[in-house]
Amino acid sequence: MAERGFRGDGEAPVMTDELRIATATRYILLAEELTQRPFEAPELTAAERVANLLRD
Repeated sequence: MAERGFRGDGEAPVMTDELRIATATRYILLAEELTQRPFEAPELTAAERVANLLRD
């Protein structure tokens, strides 16, 4: 996003699917490196997990 001139102020430029995938891949690889375990995607979305926590 910084390469597109976005520095956190104003409206962010639209993220392409390619950029979304590249970003997710970086985070997954980092998580695996830090935990020394393979990444396992959760079954629920983040919003669903938060809603479940708030219900309990």
